[in-house]
Amino acid sequence: MGFVSDYGILLRRRNGNSFHANLNMSRLETGGQEVIVGVVDDITEQVQAREALTVLNQISFELASISDLPALVESAFQHLHKILDFQRAALMLINEDRESMTLYAYLSTSRSVELTAHATPVNSWSFLGALLDIRETTYVPDIRADATIQSALDSLQIVEWATALKASRSWLCLPLIIGERTIGLLNIVHDAPDHFAVRTFDVARTFTNQLAVAIDNIHLNMEALRRIRRNAPALRASCMIRSHRRSSPPV
Repeated sequence: MGFVSDYGILLRRRNGNSFHANLNMSRLETGGQEVIVGVVDDITEQVQAREALTVLNQISFELASISDLPALVESAFQHLHKILDFQRAALMLINEDRESMTLYAYLSTSRSVELTAHATPVNSWSFLGALLDIRETTYVPDIRADATIQSALDSLQIVEWATALKASRSWLCLPLIIGERTIGLLNIVHDAPDHFAVRTFDVARTFTNQLAVAIDNIHLNMEALRRIRRNAPALRASCMIRSHRRSSPPV
């Protein structure tokens, strides 16, 4: 008995689109006749998931190497295009006072990232507070069909982003979480309704987690530098005292 097991091949559908498949074949003899039985499994999603994980691993190293927040945000949106098909996005970061946030909006449909930054109170948009509290991925297949969201957008003080959301259809919102803290939200939108497939959520969540770690590292480094600057005068004075004591002749 001969067989072929999990042989990877690239096939083409009737519409001309290619897809990845596994081929399994067995040769059977029955009633004096030889019969070959074959099964083809579509593994396109599995292949795409493996490819996405490889890309995400590369992205993680690149994001971790950036020490400037605006540069990190710009790089993040460029990398996001590698794993998701989207048209506009916005990164909302909660400021230190926890009462306000800074929104980095990427409103261009081109691949060249042009960011605009806005500051606004967190309570300026009631829907935002709910998204921060649930700490889970939120997907709205059609923003225009949701009267609650459309009404809430009218109260959003960042008019440019509110207008972009109203004109969009699909909306994927992912929290940036570090331990018990939610440090922001990543919003991804597309003009087509129900554009984001459920299978892409895990990839988007992994990317968001990587981005959260990179942002938190920048904040930790900035805080360390602030402490060094605050303590610098005392350290200099201490060094001068020790130097003076060593240079003073014994009595």
